Amino acid sequence: MVKLGKTYSQIATEFKEKGLSYSYSSIAKYCNYIKKNNDGEIKDIKAKRLISRYTFLKYFWDSKKITTLKEKELLDESLVKYPHLNEIKVTISGFREIFKNRSVILLNEWLDYYENSSIKQIKSFVNGVRKDYQSVNNCVIYSYNNGVLEGNVNRLKMIKRTMYGRASFHLLRQKVLFNIN
Repeated sequence: MVKLGKTYSQIATEFKEKGLSYSYSSIAKYCNYIKKNNDGEIKDIKAKRLISRYTFLKYFWDSKKITTLKEKELLDESLVKYPHLNEIKVTISGFREIFKNRSVILLNEWLDYYENSSIKQIKSFVNGVRKDYQSVNNCVIYSYNNGVLEGNVNRLKMIKRTMYGRASFHLLRQKVLFNIN
């Protein structure tokens, strides 16, 4: 097709007629690759089935949330084709277990095990947890959190935004003290 002098738009139209859906930019990128390698002819391309990032995250977080058979098949194929995805899934589920069981021992074992992971993002996460170990340790041990404080800070910022440039500090203070949502 490229040798025939067709434009990327013409190629995209032909692909759409064949039932394939590729973006203009991906066609251009592939055609440029072919031109660079002096191949000149586009080989028969099968339509790819894609899984969204959200679906992967949902599966990694809780595999029971995947409801359709098609999604399950695609995810299983992906785990076979890309074994590092399985390591990510196991890493996430292990980290969740630490908080479910509220176990500092599990936290230490998890950190020791994954500090030499083959995936650099997991290693980076482990290093970050180690740097802030005391805070993470307290999160595991105690059920307290700062949600109420964060909610009040958010409410204060919202009030400030709505009053921006309209009133004095005195009025802002009154509104914060007497604002009931």
